[in-house]
Amino acid sequence: MSRPLRILHTLPGLGLGGLERFVANLALALDAEGLEVALVSLQEPQGGELEEVLGKAGLPVYHLGARGRLDPRAFVRFGKVLFRLRPDIVHSHWHDLIYPLGLPISRKGWVYTVHNLPEREAGPKGRLVRRMAMRLGMVPVAVSQAVATSFKDLYGREAFMIPNGIPLFAFSLGDEARRAWRNEQGLTERDTVFLFLGRFSPQKDPLLLLEAFSEVLRGKEHLWLFLVGDGPLRQDLEEAVIRKGIGNRVRFLGVRRDIPEILAGGDVVILPSR
Repeated sequence: MSRPLRILHTLPGLGLGGLERFVANLALALDAEGLEVALVSLQEPQGGELEEVLGKAGLPVYHLGARGRLDPRAFVRFGKVLFRLRPDIVHSHWHDLIYPLGLPISRKGWVYTVHNLPEREAGPKGRLVRRMAMRLGMVPVAVSQAVATSFKDLYGREAFMIPNGIPLFAFSLGDEARRAWRNEQGLTERDTVFLFLGRFSPQKDPLLLLEAFSEVLRGKEHLWLFLVGDGPLRQDLEEAVIRKGIGNRVRFLGVRRDIPEILAGGDVVILPSR
């Protein structure tokens, strides 16, 4: 009897981000289908939610402890992981792509998911790495048609388009969860709640969202904006809220684990990403 297909996911880290959560969800789903799944993180253990979830599921996670994007010691550690696991497929995500180069990484394939527009994802050196990887048989996968089109324009190579998936069942909480969350926040059904969930970074552009919300808020009652997450723009956002005098209608919830409950309680999700 042949063993299940063995898949190794490699990614920069396991912090709370969209890419990291996508990889964790994918690994858990593949494990549920009976495949052998493991993960390699370039960073040291962070002890966050995703590591906890993966650990409870029994999925092995190897941490390379890389210092910088190219650490020779991490390269050696990665080689040892490959030799130990001998995966059938290696699935790379973002700038961890350089570590499989030059190693006998798999018996059946090497997949690379392109999570961002290629021209913004990597500089000249990173693009050279991607070209070298494709010559070695790496198969690119784009998360949207725009990314696939951009990839072909930049590299002259077709990328398979597979949209990111999410476990929908986790977000089907219903009216009871909605009422509970809104009661916890002191809201009524008359209130309209706008939600931003993500990293407070220039790419996500939450400052533009504050600007728009302050305009919409004029003369209106029962409008709220809840910002869920954290990032380098946190202080700028807090200062903008004070400057615009909208602190009584904007709440910062920080990094949260109850995202399904928050989504159930809100009315409109806004993604002002550039």
